[in-house]
Amino acid sequence: MQNKNSDKLDPLEPVYGYERGLLTSGEMFDKLYGFCWAHPTERDNFLSHLLEHPNKEVQKVAREIREMIRRTEEQNKDIDHIRRISPLQPGVTLWLYGGYDAAYSASWWLNGRAHYQATFIDFVSCGADKMPAAYVELEEEIDMTEGSGLRHRGRYALLKLFFVADWDETQTVQVHIVDALPADVEAFYSSHPFGTEIESHATYRL
Repeated sequence: MQNKNSDKLDPLEPVYGYERGLLTSGEMFDKLYGFCWAHPTERDNFLSHLLEHPNKEVQKVAREIREMIRRTEEQNKDIDHIRRISPLQPGVTLWLYGGYDAAYSASWWLNGRAHYQATFIDFVSCGADKMPAAYVELEEEIDMTEGSGLRHRGRYALLKLFFVADWDETQTVQVHIVDALPADVEAFYSSHPFGTEIESHATYRL
């Protein structure tokens, strides 16, 4: 599922969509969590506002997001520890699948494929007290341009965990296509906020 140009949208739009029956509770959760992830300075006030919403399901989602954030803050993010225990090791093959939209239609970025094959290279730091990203080499270069003009081109990809999770045999990740490992990955993500990825809810599997 893609969430492009999120900064231009009313952050409560997912709530309105849920109330109109256009989104499931899970889809509402993902979009609201995405906003909190992309706007950390606004997060606490935003969640407090949602906790006062008259819709009980919206309140429940706000509590779940707050709990996920708490778990994120307590998570072991030490890159050396993760390198030791993760099944993702240099040279391991993984497959990247489409996001939630794939249940209804083919993911556009897969370009008719069921998945992309990739080779894990290494974990890379995203900054202090942040889960590292995974750096992988794709089986072939991707070069695709969205209708908005945003181009995704490169033979490599940075994968970032979307949920509070560990780097296990399968997880949901955001996918940014790159032509080389950025010199400063933390700065890369600062300049490529939520909504600039080629896929926000891809699944990888070993």
